[in-house]
Amino acid sequence: MKDGDVILDVGANIGTHALFLASRFPCSPVFAFEAHPLAEMLLSANLPVVEA
Repeated sequence: MKDGDVILDVGANIGTHALFLASRFPCSPVFAFEAHPLAEMLLSANLPVVEA
């Protein structure tokens, strides 16, 4: 990966990897997806939502 690439975190759980990737690649949009309702609720609480 390089900075500026689009990053998908599918099965993101609570967002640990998404947060790391967002800090490592600050110019890359990071999209995190989680299907399990409880994990998705925690993911939503852990990640900022930035809309362009």
